[in-house]
Amino acid sequence: MNRKSGISPLGYVLLALLARGPKSGYDLAQILKEPATLLWKARHSQIYPELAKLEEAGLAAHERQQQESKPDRKAFKITEVGIEVLRDWALTPPEPWTSKSDLVVKAHLLWMADTAGFIEMCAAEAARIDADLAALKLRWEDFATRRPDDGLPPHRSKYFATRSIYRYAEAQLNARKEWLEWLMDELSRSAQTQSGTESSPISSS
Repeated sequence: MNRKSGISPLGYVLLALLARGPKSGYDLAQILKEPATLLWKARHSQIYPELAKLEEAGLAAHERQQQESKPDRKAFKITEVGIEVLRDWALTPPEPWTSKSDLVVKAHLLWMADTAGFIEMCAAEAARIDADLAALKLRWEDFATRRPDDGLPPHRSKYFATRSIYRYAEAQLNARKEWLEWLMDELSRSAQTQSGTESSPISSS
């Protein structure tokens, strides 16, 4: 049986998280809860069915842990087979880069939109990105405080691996903001030029 067949992208994400230690379905849901996640967005209702599939494929297993005054905790862990599959998948070429953003579609329609209103919308999005960057910085500082650098070389360091994810998120946000600033600048200059042309006595003669 090919254990890799039928594993969804979310399945690999869950295996990657379990590779760092046992976690309950609730733990996994909190990690993947929007907007906190840096890895993948998934709802609570998506996670448990995926864990069941991983268990059925022999890639994960669970044990019940008793809790005082609470229902038993179901802790999932990755199996040796799961680790083997995950290591192979880590070297598999990723899917082609895709970008799904309604803002990009709106930019495609900017020629028919109110320019001032479109610029205002872009400015609000840029401000949101600034807030996201600030939150990302605080989140990294909190992580680095709770889990200091393990001192291992980058290719064997969980600390460095996590840092790479933060750098990726930071780069994405900065690239989006740079694009927005370019777009707003181009539209502002174009609108000013058009306004000057329309009011010019030479153009109206």
